[in-house]
Amino acid sequence: MNQRISILTALCTAIASGAASAEVEVCNQFPQAVYVAVGYRDARDTVTSGWWQVGSGACKVVDGRRVVAPYYIHAHTAWLNNVRHSWGKGKRLAVSSDAFTHPNADRSGVGGRLEEFSQVMDGVGDFGSFTYTIVDASTSETRLRN
Repeated sequence: MNQRISILTALCTAIASGAASAEVEVCNQFPQAVYVAVGYRDARDTVTSGWWQVGSGACKVVDGRRVVAPYYIHAHTAWLNNVRHSWGKGKRLAVSSDAFTHPNADRSGVGGRLEEFSQVMDGVGDFGSFTYTIVDASTSETRLRN
């Protein structure tokens, strides 16, 4: 009996530590810092939160929860010489100018403004961790991790 309890405890610990290590990491290969917001479904609706600054040549964990599809990311640079680069297309969700978390982010009237987010994980399911890399002004890549 004690051996069964020990095995069950070890299994639960392994599962819990695997879930705790799940994360969304954003890497920035663009020559300017980027500001990142994420969007995801919770039990009731779509939630957005942000902003995380990721410097040029750096990576940063922006979400420590286990990733469940659908999952969205938006990133943009600061304005420089009247130009702001942004990454995100297909899903308009609510954001604010300062740090924020918005429930019901896919409904109009929530938050300060709408920004374009890209759906980087689609379908239904639990995907663990992934890295989203901003490559250049028009390219980003998503890579799943264990």
